[in-house]
Amino acid sequence: MPVLNDVECVQNAIRGDQDAFGQLINKYSNAVCSVAYSLMNDFHIAEDIAQEAFVKAWYRLDRLREPDKFCPWVMSIARRLCIDRLRKAQPAVHPLSEWEVIPDPVTLEEQVERAEHRAVIRHALQTLDHKHRTALVMYYFGGFPAKDIARLLDTPLTTIESRLRRAKDKLKKELFLLVREELEASRLDESFEKKVRAQIKSLFHMQIPVERLDESIEWYKQHLGFQLREHYGTCAFLSLSTGPMLMLWQTTDGSTANFTVNGNMMPVLLYATDDVHALHDQLQAAGTPIAHYQDDGFGWVLKFFDPNGNMWGVIQEKK
Repeated sequence: MPVLNDVECVQNAIRGDQDAFGQLINKYSNAVCSVAYSLMNDFHIAEDIAQEAFVKAWYRLDRLREPDKFCPWVMSIARRLCIDRLRKAQPAVHPLSEWEVIPDPVTLEEQVERAEHRAVIRHALQTLDHKHRTALVMYYFGGFPAKDIARLLDTPLTTIESRLRRAKDKLKKELFLLVREELEASRLDESFEKKVRAQIKSLFHMQIPVERLDESIEWYKQHLGFQLREHYGTCAFLSLSTGPMLMLWQTTDGSTANFTVNGNMMPVLLYATDDVHALHDQLQAAGTPIAHYQDDGFGWVLKFFDPNGNMWGVIQEKK
């Protein structure tokens, strides 16, 4: 897949392109994890939070109004997740918490030494305030130059450079070298992307053809309660409060999203309602073609056609 810029990656990802989203993960995983680590002071917790932040971002991409600010947006998601976890967390004892990541075979003495080594680093970073710690972690763990850190944090470059100098000055030389070595060695690799993508498995959106895109958008908003999320000229994303988004594609060949079973037309699109009768009366009053409206045993079912000939099914299940 060709390398895309952030805006292109976001636009493609909104359409369900996980490869495009994977480019964003690989590009910014260490930045997002840096923010989490600067707050949580634990690499494993930070990685878990970074994964969760990217997963949440995938399902909320339609809310991102400035695609060129994808990374700061995901960093803000990670920051909120950290704050939530800190509020809920009980005091924890860390010294031996990371043994499981030490390559086998190792001796007990080596395990203890490694745990103590990380405890020293955690304590050293805790001596820095949050702003200086974030700059240091993003520089050595994230691998970002000062100018990129300034852009991602929306902070002047001179301020970032000053924070990096002060953080280095506050840590004694040997301790600083130890911290830098540990941060650089802990950077995330491509396996992080696979972990995130393994969690992105649910249905993202449904696609249907329409001949008059703008008229169709208004019809879905007025009669079915959809909200317009994005409009790309030849296609648009709409959504309800829950469930996958609906993508309308403008076409000129008269195609529809229907199929037949034993000669009977069936809808591809179905959704649930708590008042099928009110919806039926509303659609009927608007002159919408109704194909089916009855109690089918498991609940009331309503089938109707949108202005482009796409059949919809609505179910109100029995309680």
